[in-house]
Amino acid sequence: MIEQTDSSIDSPRNLNSEETLTTHNKSAWVFSGIMMFLTFGGLSVVQYSTLLFEHDLNFSKAWIGTLLMCSSLMSIALPFLLQIIGKWVKNPNIILTVLLFIASISVAILPFASHPWVALLVYCILGLAKFGTSNMQITNALSITKSKGHSSFLMMRSIWTLGFAVFCLVSMILSDYLKLPQMYWLFAGAYFLGGIASLFNQSVIPKQKEFVPLK
Repeated sequence: MIEQTDSSIDSPRNLNSEETLTTHNKSAWVFSGIMMFLTFGGLSVVQYSTLLFEHDLNFSKAWIGTLLMCSSLMSIALPFLLQIIGKWVKNPNIILTVLLFIASISVAILPFASHPWVALLVYCILGLAKFGTSNMQITNALSITKSKGHSSFLMMRSIWTLGFAVFCLVSMILSDYLKLPQMYWLFAGAYFLGGIASLFNQSVIPKQKEFVPLK
């Protein structure tokens, strides 16, 4: 009696599917790693905020405190804003990419926002973008590494720290050659290239047909 075997196990269709999945995972790791490195490199711009406001834009200490407070308040408004946007945009990767480009534009124009109220508007928009990109990339990292265990997530998380540290070091070196407003283009460029990497990112922050409330 001839034993029946399941030919579908080694069929070309299954082999192609596995090969595609492997390529997909590798692509997700590469582009997500690049995106996270650049995004948190751009985030390191926050260390220069008070210096820019005080020495280049000549804002008062009270107004600088107001700017920092309002930017931090954006982290409270962010979950509600993402809920509203998520009802219309079903792919969170699109939201992440748009936020990265918004962060890039905000960082680029902030040194030229000499009027206090314009600076407040730009800095609040930057606050929404930077908090949004940071939080959504945590979800992105979890979606990639959830089947690999905690060590994979920590390795992906270390890329963020590396990006922040590298851009801090580079900006420290460039500070001897460039003025602070010019250095802001470095951080804006990091956010912009992070947005480009996000466009090519094949990892999918879990899609759903309906928006899942955060509460």
